[in-house]
Amino acid sequence: MSERLAGLRLIRQRVFPLALVALAVVARVFALGREGLWLDEISSVNWARLSLSDLIPTLITQDVHPPLYFFLLHFWVQLVGHSEFAVRMFSALAGGLTVPVLYRIGRMTFGARAGGLAALLLALSQFHVHYSQETRAYSLFTLLTTLSFYLLLRWQTNRTAPLAAAYGVTSALVLYTHTYGFFVLAAHNLGWLIGFARMRTRAPAPLRQWALMQVSVLILYLPWGGILIGKVSQADCFYCVEPSLASLITFFYYYLGSPWAFGLALAGLAVRGYEAARARLLKAATASPEAAPPVGGFWLTGVWMMSLHAWPLLLSVVFTPIYLSRATLPALPAFLLLLIGAIAGIRLRVLRLGLIAALIVAHLATLLGYYGLVIRQQWREMGQRISAEARPGDLVLLYPGYAEVGFDYYTTRADLRRVALADDAIASASEARALIGQAGRVWLVTLERPEAVAQIETLLAPTYRRVLAQSYVGLDVLLLEKAP
Repeated sequence: MSERLAGLRLIRQRVFPLALVALAVVARVFALGREGLWLDEISSVNWARLSLSDLIPTLITQDVHPPLYFFLLHFWVQLVGHSEFAVRMFSALAGGLTVPVLYRIGRMTFGARAGGLAALLLALSQFHVHYSQETRAYSLFTLLTTLSFYLLLRWQTNRTAPLAAAYGVTSALVLYTHTYGFFVLAAHNLGWLIGFARMRTRAPAPLRQWALMQVSVLILYLPWGGILIGKVSQADCFYCVEPSLASLITFFYYYLGSPWAFGLALAGLAVRGYEAARARLLKAATASPEAAPPVGGFWLTGVWMMSLHAWPLLLSVVFTPIYLSRATLPALPAFLLLLIGAIAGIRLRVLRLGLIAALIVAHLATLLGYYGLVIRQQWREMGQRISAEARPGDLVLLYPGYAEVGFDYYTTRADLRRVALADDAIASASEARALIGQAGRVWLVTLERPEAVAQIETLLAPTYRRVLAQSYVGLDVLLLEKAP
């Protein structure tokens, strides 16, 4: 019997986490190069191709994000190449490694079973898989955030210098990966202070150690901190949503990936809330021992989830919109852990197991459906068509002007004349004809501006007639030819 128990313990502690990693990596590597790169990914690869001496000045002038991800991608593409599969593999691996870290956090806070189930849902999460298949920093940001919370929990139970140093370096790397890292650091401090305030005895030594750790994080960030201050006033998040309660609900819907999973989560939280309220009224303990997390871990996980929403939401209301769903990706592990922790506390075993099984099935079904979707801008397909069908000397109009980044990446023709148009660059027919000159054929490529197609076509009529109109995901292509 003891040998059997030891074998089961080995499976749970060693084999199960490895199986989770394998599942997570496979889910993120599957169909990794199926779609071409979209504009932000192309920018990432272009910057990664620069020399290190040119990378920092380029990021300072052309981007708002910190440099760590692009530094790492620089060495990655030198090692594995520039194909869609190769450049996305870095994010896929980071996404896969996040799963076992969440499992370890779950074991320390809500118990091994809840930690395993939350990690399984993260492995199957369509939202997390999507951003683990992009050549952007969000997957790395999530891994480092999750790792920083794990190290913080470890340090709380064992205040050693190596753990404190590991926490400080990891937290600094979070800040060097995304500016939302400051909200992660705020969650660290608020969660830890709540746990410290709830201690029966509050010795000053832990507080001094904590303050020293936070100061060390900020000192490590100083080289980029001055640059960030200069960029804050220039930041313009034109793609960020206006903050509202609806957008907050929508973001949590994104986390779950489908109306079925969202409904199941609401049902589970409602049942657990009812049981908790009833238990409080009856002054009876209802939760199983494994479902009751340590107070510090529970508060830290809750603050972790909410900090990545509450702070950007507040700043969006007071200053300018900065609330972005993909930047809240590091809150997803905490959300799943809290959700499973709540459902694991439901007293009725059949209902508890049924909800968990249904959530797993819903996540798997959503993920399988995701693999069949085409959701990224189709620069590759557009470039292949124009490269194959354009004639030497054809004029290509790109609107808006920054669309030239995607066009140049996937279009191999050097014998085409191209013009990048700023907003409202063509306001009249005379301006349009002056810009085009004597071009016999004009290609118009618009990025998420379908109204511009009809506008420019109208301005050029009747001198030019339509030969081809093709819509791609995020793009519209129009070929105009001078009328005989």
